[in-house]
Amino acid sequence: MVTLQFLQSEDVVTYIDVNSATYDEELTQLQAQGFKLSGEPITAKEISECISKHKSRHEEKMKKYAALSVVLAIFGIT
Repeated sequence: MVTLQFLQSEDVVTYIDVNSATYDEELTQLQAQGFKLSGEPITAKEISECISKHKSRHEEKMKKYAALSVVLAIFGIT
């Protein structure tokens, strides 16, 4: 099993293995570069599965945001 913490800065997404000996150092360096945590860590059998789960979670948030934007536009709320 692998557990990854995803981070995002604007449109760039990266991840760190939570169980890595250098996790804390990598996290500190990425945050100093402006990266923010992107949700809770994700655990799966393989890295590719973690990435898929993160993309899926991100897509759901974007769909909700898009739906909310449409509703606000209909009612003229900005």
